[in-house]
Amino acid sequence: DIDYAVCDESIAVTADSIPQLLNTQRPNIIFIILESFSTHLMETFGGHPNVAVNMDKFAKEGILFSNFYANSFRTDRGLASIISGYPGQPSTSIMKYPEKTDKLPSIPRSLRNAGYSLEYYYGGDLVSSGIGKIICDKDFPLSERTGKWGAQDHVLFQRLLKDMKEEKQQEPFLKLVQTSSSHEPFEVPFHRLDDK
Repeated sequence: DIDYAVCDESIAVTADSIPQLLNTQRPNIIFIILESFSTHLMETFGGHPNVAVNMDKFAKEGILFSNFYANSFRTDRGLASIISGYPGQPSTSIMKYPEKTDKLPSIPRSLRNAGYSLEYYYGGDLVSSGIGKIICDKDFPLSERTGKWGAQDHVLFQRLLKDMKEEKQQEPFLKLVQTSSSHEPFEVPFHRLDDK
């Protein structure tokens, strides 16, 4: 029985062999779901250098899950997998059946039961998620909904930061942020590289 040990010089391991990665038991969580993203764009994973520089920075400073793979070929199926651990189905999506998705276990539901406040930020249309506060396309002026899927990611993140600065935050919190600018037709309104 190991009561306490240090693994990889920085990760504490408890008696049940679960690594303790954080210095708090109830952290605030900002969970970012990247649409159509690829590790080929990250130097951290052996991909192209100088492309996803901030993602590479997060990989070095935060917790990097390096054994995590795409779980479907459609967003609605992938979300059910990411949030609930429900496998992506090849011919249908459980998200189209709210009476079923409401019964799935989920990260947000588990955290809500543990006293977390829940918010979901998405620049597009979000039909159902079981989360109290949802910021979606209708919460952005028409002038800010310039992408095919609604508000572009930079506008979405500006709104998240504005809300976090201006609104009293009930802690601990989980804020789910779903990007959409990198969804086809891939009209990201930022052009730093010659190769699209």
